[in-house]
Amino acid sequence: MDFPGQGKFCFPIPPYLGNDLVELVPFEISKHADIYVNALKGHDEAFRWLPYPAFASIADVETFMQTWVIPDSGLFLFAIKDKTRSTSPDVQGVVTEETFAGVMTLMSGSVQAATAELGHILILPKCQRTHVLTNACGLLLQYALSRTEEGGLGLRRMQWQANEANGPSVAAAKKLGFQFEGVLRWHRVLPKEKPIGPGNNAREPDDGRGPGRHTALLSLCWDDWEGGQREALAQKMVLRKKTVE
Repeated sequence: MDFPGQGKFCFPIPPYLGNDLVELVPFEISKHADIYVNALKGHDEAFRWLPYPAFASIADVETFMQTWVIPDSGLFLFAIKDKTRSTSPDVQGVVTEETFAGVMTLMSGSVQAATAELGHILILPKCQRTHVLTNACGLLLQYALSRTEEGGLGLRRMQWQANEANGPSVAAAKKLGFQFEGVLRWHRVLPKEKPIGPGNNAREPDDGRGPGRHTALLSLCWDDWEGGQREALAQKMVLRKKTVE
């Protein structure tokens, strides 16, 4: 399925992914790059755990799209819209500087294996520890793991990967219902300016690459979903709604 500026994605994306609090809108450079850059000025720490530098310009966003998104048919980038921050009537599919809350992807998608992953999650500092993360992730999990006859993709497995040292990310995944499966040691090479976890030093003697990353791997599978996690996540999303009201 083709989308402007994102190339071909292996799964269909519905015309609307949202609820009363949050909407996930397909990211387009012409519509969202400037908003993205402006929203993150002075917040380089938001990129701390992402495997690329902070975006300082629209050109940086374009480079990210060309390097990470467009070549990968298993990755799709969304702009996250926080409907509760709008002071004017909401328009479906329209994200403004006022309502922009961050980005996230559906990634590592495989039609054959019926799997995908939530990743590249960046929530603006002003929207952290609010309803945004739970509802944004919840919307994608509901779409991914619901059966096709229910309007979902009918996937069997959703993954979450994080730097082992990024405790808040691992904790967030567990709160969403993901189960910890283990640690992939020396899983990635990071840019030299990125943080490293305990023991994740570059290979000795220095081989010229950046530091290594040990990756925490978590999953939420179809049997977990149908065994109670669907209802548990829906309840968490409702509770987050009540805190807004």
